[in-house]
Amino acid sequence: MINGSNGIIKNGTQTLTLSGANTYSGGTTVSKGTLKITISSGAGTGTITMGDLNTGSDAVEWTFPGGGGPPNNVVVANSGTGTVTIGSYSAGFTSPTGTMTFNRAVTLHDSTGDRTTFRGKISGNVGTITTTGTRVTFGNAASDFVGNISVSDGSIFQTDLGDGVPSTTGITLNGTGKYQIANGGTHSIGSLSSTSTTSEVRIAPNNGVATTLSIGATTSYVFNGVIANGGGVLSLVIRTGGGVNDLYGHNTYTGGTTVNGYLRINKVDGVGTGPVTINSGGTLDCWNIDIANTITVNTGGNLVNCPNP
Repeated sequence: MINGSNGIIKNGTQTLTLSGANTYSGGTTVSKGTLKITISSGAGTGTITMGDLNTGSDAVEWTFPGGGGPPNNVVVANSGTGTVTIGSYSAGFTSPTGTMTFNRAVTLHDSTGDRTTFRGKISGNVGTITTTGTRVTFGNAASDFVGNISVSDGSIFQTDLGDGVPSTTGITLNGTGKYQIANGGTHSIGSLSSTSTTSEVRIAPNNGVATTLSIGATTSYVFNGVIANGGGVLSLVIRTGGGVNDLYGHNTYTGGTTVNGYLRINKVDGVGTGPVTINSGGTLDCWNIDIANTITVNTGGNLVNCPNP
């Protein structure tokens, strides 16, 4: 067991494994290579710092077991150009509780077969958070990081709370990647992008709670995937944002669509099967596609290129 007030600096590109119930409080710096802990208290009680002035182009990684919840705060330093990876390596739902400050791009990984839920506040100018593995979940409503999220092919990214990510965050789904929404309420994001028709947005299975996805693009985006109900009834709100929201998938959500910004579709089921309300300043552009939805256009709203509304 390692105790005391001093810290550890991990050098070299190999893996350092800490297996004891350590209590040292001076923190751990991963300058190069991988820090692996085998129990939640393996890295003591101090902050884990990923990268320093000696990191250079080497990768740095912190990996922890499933079935627990490391308490350490994490700081990703704005040093080095190699990859930064944080995540689980074994089975069992795990939930790190420390705050995380990301000052450059980070990959968050889940190997539990269930999910790795990051419950601490996430801050910093991260650029891009990439999620990989089975399911990465954000569970803190106070996160204020600046950046976007890229969900890898075959992976699920989930928000457990309506404010699980800042409302300006853009989410990109790659391949069969999914954005999953849990526990009801309104989940707000900045944009939703995918070139893949097999990507999907949905409510988490077995939630059974009506949920709203609110999108407010400041720049234009294209989403070719599917927006579906999943484990509840999903509604969509297009906020005022200045960008064009292009939804080009065959969408199946049933909770209805409220348009306050600019929404463009090119499929007969582009706005699902529920009613559509267009408010003042909002535009629905059907791109000359006939849609069967019930449409209400309020004063100041616009319905364009919709042959038979």
